[in-house]
Amino acid sequence: MLFDQIKKLFHLIPKSDYQRILVVGDLHEMYKDFHHLLYDLGQYDPQKDFLILLGDYIDKGNRPIETIEAVMGLCQESPHVIALRGNHEEMMIQYFENGNSDWEQEGSPSTIEEFQTMQKTSPEQFQKIIEFMKSLPLYHEMNLGSKHYVFVHAGFDITRPISEQNADTLCWIREAFINHYHGKDIVVIGHTPTMFLGDISMSPKMLKNNILAMDTGACFPDGCISCKDLIHGDIWQSWN
Repeated sequence: MLFDQIKKLFHLIPKSDYQRILVVGDLHEMYKDFHHLLYDLGQYDPQKDFLILLGDYIDKGNRPIETIEAVMGLCQESPHVIALRGNHEEMMIQYFENGNSDWEQEGSPSTIEEFQTMQKTSPEQFQKIIEFMKSLPLYHEMNLGSKHYVFVHAGFDITRPISEQNADTLCWIREAFINHYHGKDIVVIGHTPTMFLGDISMSPKMLKNNILAMDTGACFPDGCISCKDLIHGDIWQSWN
């Protein structure tokens, strides 16, 4: 009996080619907090760790350019980094590419002003940032042991394959996904702060319907950025 329990336990431990699978929630321009979380607390190793960022690198904070350039640097440094597109990156793309005004309503005036200035003073670097945002995937899938994970900024329309869905749905959906998803895959999201999901501690929250919510309110006074290792279950938060 004991031997069977031990075999079962080891069967449940995810097998991976990486030391850790690290997933990080919304950054919202908190550059110093992100650096502290990733390097001081999480001891991130680009050679051994697989890193997944869930989007929303800009708006609501105070260091937009440094934050997005840090994300760009991580992607350039290692092929084992997946940075997803969030709704705030999508708004910025639409604003500069198509003149969409949603960003003026939902974004931060200071962020818009900084990128407008950059567009004039450093057009080449500005264009690199725009092209980088446009290149960001909308979702990522991977297996860990017997479990299948889907990483997406906001969620998806549960009535259709995720591969057929557009940026508007994957970056913006909220209650229609969170309240009605009942699949076997574990879906890891940002976008909706855990404080709005019943967790006043502002910690990553595993919902009963296989959704892991990682947005712990970096842009709120009592919030932070959170990082979770999906292999070992360890959690780091930027306010530590």
